[in-house]
Amino acid sequence: NIDKGLTDLEVELNRLRMEVEPVTVTSSDHPPIVAYRPTYRAILAKRGFLVRSNLGSGSYSKVKMALSLNKHPDKVAVKIIDRLKAPKDYQHKFMPRELEIWPRLQHSNIVKLHEVFEDSHRVFMILDFADNGDALKYIQSVGAITEQLARAWGLQICDAVRYLHDQNITHRDLKLENLLLDTSRNIKISDFGFIKEMKPN
Repeated sequence: NIDKGLTDLEVELNRLRMEVEPVTVTSSDHPPIVAYRPTYRAILAKRGFLVRSNLGSGSYSKVKMALSLNKHPDKVAVKIIDRLKAPKDYQHKFMPRELEIWPRLQHSNIVKLHEVFEDSHRVFMILDFADNGDALKYIQSVGAITEQLARAWGLQICDAVRYLHDQNITHRDLKLENLLLDTSRNIKISDFGFIKEMKPN
């Protein structure tokens, strides 16, 4: 029943909160030693998120689908950025812009950034979950889309881009992989790693 399901999730959440991983600590003065730190799953569990599946990964970040047991929607996407692997240029120039501008964006065709937090070496971004993945994988899966759907997507993309430009904000990385699709196949623009505020005119 539902109560038992919630109890099972809470038990799993409590178990994951204690999860740790070994880390080798090196020093010029001492031989390497093994220390333990909370896993990314443990950090998320402490905030009420249960990681369920992998949505994608790159050289210094990964995106997971998680169940939310708190104030967020039932399902969220979690983007995890590893500061130990991320280029310094990205960390000092691009990531601060993304984290400063994205939370301000409120549009039905833009993925909402709900929350940002971090531990000693990772940044966690809690985002809207797009049930139908990205537009590239969708087209590869179903083939050519109908003219009606193409028109709808075009209108939604243009409306969202106009919203950004009205605020003197440019996305600078629009491509099929960054156009996500919700349950109803509506466009949700995502990935604001190259976002920039422009001077008027």
